Amino acid sequence: MTDVQWICLTILVAFIFAGSAWIIWAVWQASQKKQAEADSTDEKQKDDLVVDVTQRMAAAQAATPADEAALQVRLKAGTL
Repeated sequence: MTDVQWICLTILVAFIFAGSAWIIWAVWQASQKKQAEADSTDEKQKDDLVVDVTQRMAAAQAATPADEAALQVRLKAGTL
């Protein structure tokens, strides 16, 4: 092979290598994006659960004085 052929072959191999690396990088980026979206969805569900539990706890605490008063009436009446 002549020097020109070796140079062309080297350039061709370099382009093939660069193209392969770019495809691998693009697939990896897409995978990372998909994982980030899944993590975001999971985190949102957990946040929604925390908000729901917090709201239920607040409602239960707000109802506690009425429950306490009803309990005191039942204790005094002896109907517990």
